[in-house]
Amino acid sequence: MDDGLDAWVDDEALVFVDVEDRAALATEVIPVATMLTRRFGQLRQPVFGVALFTGQAGARTAALDADRLDHLERLLADCAHRGVFEQCRWYD
Repeated sequence: MDDGLDAWVDDEALVFVDVEDRAALATEVIPVATMLTRRFGQLRQPVFGVALFTGQAGARTAALDADRLDHLERLLADCAHRGVFEQCRWYD
């Protein structure tokens, strides 16, 4: 994603979903992870399954530092306050 932030996602979650069934597909989308990967990276597709956000130290995975974690938490709190997640319709 961006410098200092990485996301590990479980693409195998799609194995058990009928990708032609939009309603079923929408229930497997992780809105928070999708929003964060779009905001901080180049990923322009919905995130399915489990997502784990980590920091980076060069090419190595590292813990999120306090500033990065605080930034993510404020971003999510702002989105929740504005009702962004309730308005998401990922399958349209």
